[in-house]
Amino acid sequence: MGQGKRRFLSGSGFTLIELLVVISIIMMLIGLLATGIQGVKRHATNLRQKSNFHAIEVGLELFQKDYDDYPPSEMIDEKSDGSPGPKVCGAQHLAEALVGRDTRGFDPKTNWYAPDENESIYANVTAKGSTQQDEAASRTRRWKLFIELKEMGAFVMHDLYENYNGDVYSTKDPCSPDSFRAPVLTDIFRQKEIKVPYKDHAEWVGSPILYYKANSSSRLFKKVPGKNAPAQSDDFTNWIYNYEDNRGIIELGTIKDPAVKHHFDEEYTYTEDGRNRNGVHLFYKTITNPKVSYDKPFNAATFILISAGRDGIYGTRDDITNFDY
Repeated sequence: MGQGKRRFLSGSGFTLIELLVVISIIMMLIGLLATGIQGVKRHATNLRQKSNFHAIEVGLELFQKDYDDYPPSEMIDEKSDGSPGPKVCGAQHLAEALVGRDTRGFDPKTNWYAPDENESIYANVTAKGSTQQDEAASRTRRWKLFIELKEMGAFVMHDLYENYNGDVYSTKDPCSPDSFRAPVLTDIFRQKEIKVPYKDHAEWVGSPILYYKANSSSRLFKKVPGKNAPAQSDDFTNWIYNYEDNRGIIELGTIKDPAVKHHFDEEYTYTEDGRNRNGVHLFYKTITNPKVSYDKPFNAATFILISAGRDGIYGTRDDITNFDY
């Protein structure tokens, strides 16, 4: 009787090895499920950023309809008298066109160069030299926004980069939202939490969205990769797309860690087909359309938008663009 009972108990239970196997299977399934959920979240975030790019594209088309051209993207670094000044780049022109320098709308009287602008443009009575009449006239000219800032943000360099000392223009007064701000639009990939001086709460910010306007009258564009890879000595001014338009931002490094170089940075190097390449080469390789049989970039008649993606580094595989979908 006792032996039969012991055999019954032994036959109906789990051994330690069987229990460990079951636990291992459960943990493996949990790991697979977690990985799948993370993949779904990443895909959903990418789709949201692409949706934001679509909103920007619509806004730029509306801008083009109103002003007969897309906003410029060329980097400006001199004042009206020809003296040198801080850089204002393509990403800043994009923000000014779509939401204005102070997110209250675009002023068509702009010279696209905030450091040397008449103070009656984007006027605010709190700014030195502006009058109520200036402000009223400016508000009348700035009659609409071309996009709504929902998930995207508009920030100046001092907001995004800790201890900022770059040569891309930032605000005259970092504590005032009403000065000439020359902001950039940021993507939705949360890179770090910042406390903006003129806001009462901290918020997460993404990387600047790079904007390049095509020179639709040009046919200059070198096919890459090839033996004639772009180098620093090349003059990109008359190319269909000009690398220089956002060089000032690319050289700043990531907003999470400025010591981390973007892969589009000229100082970033890698080897391809036995040749030494740099970030300029990678930029032109990235925007080259491989589906045509001649040297031509994507969106050769319009514009290019680039988000640094989840890793915050321009020139990596997780970048989000408005081409090559």
